[in-house]
Amino acid sequence: MKFRSPSARMPKAGMTLIFLPILFLFLLYTVLSVQSIHKICSLDRAFEVLFAGDALSEQNLEVFQSLNSDTLFSYMAGWRESKQEAALLLLGYQGIFLEKRMSEAAFPHAVAGLEGRDRANEESQFSAIDQLVRNDPEAAEELLKEQWLHYSLNPELPPQDGFFSRIRTVVLRTNTSDFWIEALLGWSGLPDSGFDAAFLLATCYESVGSWEDALFWYEQAGSRGNHWKETRRSQWYRMRIIIRNSPERLPNFLVTLGTVRNEDAYFDDILDDYFSVLVRRRGWTELAQLLPLLNKAGLSGPASQGMFLLNRARKEGSLFLGDSVFSKDDLVLDPKGYYALRVFPETWPYILNSENQDSMQDPNDSSYMDELLMYLIHAGYEVEAYRLWMEDKPSLSPETVMTLCRYLEDRGDLYDLITFAGYWYYNFSIETALKLLPWVFPGAERYDFTEGDVPEELILGIIRRESAFHETISSRAGAGGLMQLMPSTAGDLAHKHRMEDWDLMKAEDNILLGTLYLEWLQERPWTSSFIDVLAAYNGGGGNLRSWKRLHPFEDPDLFIQSIPFRETRDYVRKVIVAAASYRYLETGDPPGEWLDQFYRLF
Repeated sequence: MKFRSPSARMPKAGMTLIFLPILFLFLLYTVLSVQSIHKICSLDRAFEVLFAGDALSEQNLEVFQSLNSDTLFSYMAGWRESKQEAALLLLGYQGIFLEKRMSEAAFPHAVAGLEGRDRANEESQFSAIDQLVRNDPEAAEELLKEQWLHYSLNPELPPQDGFFSRIRTVVLRTNTSDFWIEALLGWSGLPDSGFDAAFLLATCYESVGSWEDALFWYEQAGSRGNHWKETRRSQWYRMRIIIRNSPERLPNFLVTLGTVRNEDAYFDDILDDYFSVLVRRRGWTELAQLLPLLNKAGLSGPASQGMFLLNRARKEGSLFLGDSVFSKDDLVLDPKGYYALRVFPETWPYILNSENQDSMQDPNDSSYMDELLMYLIHAGYEVEAYRLWMEDKPSLSPETVMTLCRYLEDRGDLYDLITFAGYWYYNFSIETALKLLPWVFPGAERYDFTEGDVPEELILGIIRRESAFHETISSRAGAGGLMQLMPSTAGDLAHKHRMEDWDLMKAEDNILLGTLYLEWLQERPWTSSFIDVLAAYNGGGGNLRSWKRLHPFEDPDLFIQSIPFRETRDYVRKVIVAAASYRYLETGDPPGEWLDQFYRLF
């Protein structure tokens, strides 16, 4: 048997002594790592609760309170600065104020500072969101959710302008309505919020098919609107839902809303918008089904417009419903409007027949106000008489109206003349209104027009619509003068035609440059008629090219109706009526033949 000496066994003991500390350190590291991972997991869960907008549980609060500031800031080191600041604010709302970075006393100042910074950088922030919406709506929504946390937890901090509309854009692209419905309904600031929040909630309900809730919140949005455009927008969406899902309710809806507003003509614009949508997508069947409902609601004017459009679709070949959708006697038209001109061009403006009688009645007896105004006028106080009428616009006899028109004409103020005569033109019967026609469409004798391809009556119609003959008027966009030309456009034309000295506020220069611009539009390859020229003059050449590409209607009336901009549709139609009126005043003949030439392709 062999024995090892002690010196031979020493290395093994030494090795054990060496490995024990290493093993201890390894175990300690493992325990600490597990604890760290556990804390990180707990912190992850706690931040998820925090950013979800929920109240922190005691366990979550303990997680945050057990960590020092350096640990938390290290954890957030990879976050965006906006998310870090959101976390600090949210923790502050929960009563946790991190050392070295934020004290309890400093927290209100941090809130105010963040609000000031947000508003100062509003434009750049929303530009970034717009970029995200175009390329990555999911990321945009996350950014919006971070901002929403401030507003949802602090109702006294109002959302920035456009915030809810940005959410709406994202919602429509990401199909996340359920989240925002729950978030908005749980927001304590909702009862005191305005149009945008209610409109967003209605949109979310509509996108998930909850029609009654959508109708309720669109109605709420309209009642909270601060502008007529917001009210009209909400009512447009309500009408759209009813037409699509419960068309039998439409007559009662229109009658009720019309009774509330006491303004039947209010629906003309709303329905004109809807007709535009139907024409763009060639929804002839939907339009045909809508018309009896409009008649039932007493809206004969819009119903007649719809019948006219269906007949134009039939003639173009887009619709096959027999030889004719309607006869002229079926229509109830405003005798002074665009569709009366289009349906009765051979007799317009005299279009009265047994089925289309003008319902307006002129006052028979002179009122006290008539006598007072006539006394003032004969005494030489015409200015005082006109101002007195402008205060309350009382009813006047046709004789008093025409007397005041003559005074305004003699004074040379065409702007006031058009305003005053135009008011009565649309309130008198057609027989009396026609006597006012020279005052409603004045100015033909005031200016000289150069010979050219642009009809004189078209230029007059544009001037009347653009400025009402106010020679020195300017728009907010910078357009100036009779034909409301932009200085940059006028400058280019003046340079091209070697006009060294020109002034948009001089009538002669403005008319000359405006005529040159119309001729330039007429020569473009993307204009084929005066309808195109008018649409480009008001809506822009780029928009016109887009409209013609997307909605290539051959029929001019269907093309006009397909224009998405209500302002441009209205502009084109009213300028045509004005031009036809000037033509009638010049020749004394109905403008039927002239109208055929006007609509003809170049």
